[in-house]
Amino acid sequence: AEAPGVPDQPVGDDETIRGAVQRARAARLALDADIGVGLEGGVVELEDGAMRSCAWAAVALRDGRE
Repeated sequence: AEAPGVPDQPVGDDETIRGAVQRARAARLALDADIGVGLEGGVVELEDGAMRSCAWAAVALRDGRE
């Protein structure tokens, strides 16, 4: 499922989490399911300029909990 408003390569945990949540919502809505799961991968820039990868998962439930 698409993650509108999230770049192709999320940078930072906040963008990456937002992408996972949006994907979970979209997945749940696409099939009118009880549960939607979203995964998003991104990168985080460290203080020394190095980068590390990160990945987040999110779950969206029909009752609105995430």
